[in-house]
Amino acid sequence: MTRHSTHNHVALALAAVITVATVLPARAEVYDFHTTYATASGACKSGKTITWSPTGITGPGFECTLGDSTPAGTGLVSYQGSCVVDGKQVSDQVAFDLGNNVEHFSLAIPGREWMSMYPCTPVDGLEGTN
Repeated sequence: MTRHSTHNHVALALAAVITVATVLPARAEVYDFHTTYATASGACKSGKTITWSPTGITGPGFECTLGDSTPAGTGLVSYQGSCVVDGKQVSDQVAFDLGNNVEHFSLAIPGREWMSMYPCTPVDGLEGTN
């Protein structure tokens, strides 16, 4: 390989790296919160659990399909929800408090008070499991 062709290969490699670096978007940090939660601290084996999946959330007396999400304030996120709560069909916002407690999240289902969600498996951003 001649000195001229070596310089060309290096230049092409640098150009490829620069192109890839400018084309790929910065990766945002994404947490996976989808798991099973207890409604009280230490109660994962009690049966009073909440299961959060990418498309819905189910718990004692409620089942919701989650639509589009929107930020709702510091540490809060809201989803358009289509729910069955205590046997009644409800379409309204389902809200999560994901940043104001270190050991649990909170959940607001239409027609209900805020409830706590203590993780039964490790979850990024929360300390411990129940």
